[in-house]
Amino acid sequence: MKEYIRKHPIWMVVSFICFFSLFLALAFLPFILKIPDNSPAWMIALSVSIPAILVSGMVSTPVVYFYKKIIQENYDMIDYLGKDPLTGLLNRHTFIDTYQNKIEELSVKHLSVALFMIDIDDFKHINDYYGHLTGDAVIRDAGMKIKACVREKDLICRFGGEEFMVVLWSLDFDKTNDIGLRILENIRQEMHYKNQLINYTVSIGLIYQHECHLNPEGLIHEADKLMYKAKLDGKDKMVSRLD
Repeated sequence: MKEYIRKHPIWMVVSFICFFSLFLALAFLPFILKIPDNSPAWMIALSVSIPAILVSGMVSTPVVYFYKKIIQENYDMIDYLGKDPLTGLLNRHTFIDTYQNKIEELSVKHLSVALFMIDIDDFKHINDYYGHLTGDAVIRDAGMKIKACVREKDLICRFGGEEFMVVLWSLDFDKTNDIGLRILENIRQEMHYKNQLINYTVSIGLIYQHECHLNPEGLIHEADKLMYKAKLDGKDKMVSRLD
């Protein structure tokens, strides 16, 4: 907020005029009510208060807009800090906080949980061959395609680099497995970028528990191991474990 005001000092002047005019109008109002009509003091009070009311009314709209903009920009910044700037998904920090709370809740309620660790295959080759801007576009594309396969309430984040993580709950294993297969299929669809057709794949590790009992770090560790097994088994596939 201080930074915005520093960059737009004119709004501080306008705000001062608005509040000072309103103060004058309110300050002289008792005199108008108490002093006899048409007396010199009454005329002076009236000549001050009426212009003050008019001025405060004219500048109040831009002043309200100014402070509304400050509030909105602060909310936007808070929202931005919780999101990955490249994909718009949750960033790692926000995800971990939300994820840990969700795991605790699922453990208490004895509900199922599934965690996907998803990694773009051969991403270094994509960067080296097409360039880093295309690499960024691939990450954005992967984020959108993964998000399209899960529910609105599910947790999805860019965990770091070319890795994504998805957490689902209250689904049976078959439905969860279908979502993983759908992600693989969706990712395989050609990506159009700057008159180029780019094909890429992902490897997925899925850990599923009928009743959540591993700690948050343990789930991530297990999903990560399964994802690397998918890499070793040839990539473009999902390796899952059912507990």
